[in-house]
Amino acid sequence: MNSVIVVAIDGPAGSGKSSVSKAVATQLRFSYYDTGAAYRALAWAARDAGIDVSDEVAVVAIHHAMSYVASEDPTNQFFHVDGTDVTQAIRGSDVSGTVSAIAQHPQVRKDLVEHFRTVIAQCANPGIIMEGRDITTVVAPDADVRVLLTADEEVRIQRREAEMGGTISAPIAQALKDRDRKDQTVVDFMNAAPGVSVLDSGPLNLEETVEAMLEIIQTRQASLVPDNTEEWSDDDAIEPDLAFVERVESVDDEEGDRRAQALLAGLEEYELEDDDRDVLDAYGDDDSPITYGKALPVLAVVG
Repeated sequence: MNSVIVVAIDGPAGSGKSSVSKAVATQLRFSYYDTGAAYRALAWAARDAGIDVSDEVAVVAIHHAMSYVASEDPTNQFFHVDGTDVTQAIRGSDVSGTVSAIAQHPQVRKDLVEHFRTVIAQCANPGIIMEGRDITTVVAPDADVRVLLTADEEVRIQRREAEMGGTISAPIAQALKDRDRKDQTVVDFMNAAPGVSVLDSGPLNLEETVEAMLEIIQTRQASLVPDNTEEWSDDDAIEPDLAFVERVESVDDEEGDRRAQALLAGLEEYELEDDDRDVLDAYGDDDSPITYGKALPVLAVVG
């Protein structure tokens, strides 16, 4: 039986998943796994082989044949496909334009879910942070800690503006909103499943969000986390405030104004995520709209 602590973090674009996951993994000396990069690496391999990404059989064959190496070091992320370093290439606009089609193939998703579970099973560190869409519900529904990291839509857009050093154009801002709504037809990453903690990063800067995430992990794994990092000890452990870290708020206009002021100090600390790059890369000088493939149907069987 695998004894590592598994932390699954899901959430919409701009909520800070990547930045927070890397920081938490670094502090706890856990492995960190970017699941989105695996889909991007497959998209790169398919394009490199001249495969039609809409051909599921061909894409699956490429996936089974390729060798994929992904760094689990949160401080040194790299990705190799068949010995080629694709760390930068998988973030390019050509991959961003095809990864959605790759991710919508049912067999591809099934295969990668199994791959992610193998990564968890083979983890050699005390714990692992698995970050990405559907991690808390499909990939690791039995994870020791499951967190939906969220933030209001306008807050996430403001973060992107601050990081880019200016104001995002109206079409791009709308695309960020549409991306979340569109993706929800395949995976629900806006609502917490039973047993999933909710952390609203909206009013927090990166340091505060990381502290709140560590608090959730310590609350769920109090007997294990202190032994795995110098930063934690029984003497300086934070008293958990679950009403704070697990709340889902309905914010009125007055409180919204206060939150808008509070978030300004730490916006620059959040990194652009793959979802954000996809939207930004899809908008050139002609403001061409982003194109999505047909969403997969969702079947729920109850009984």
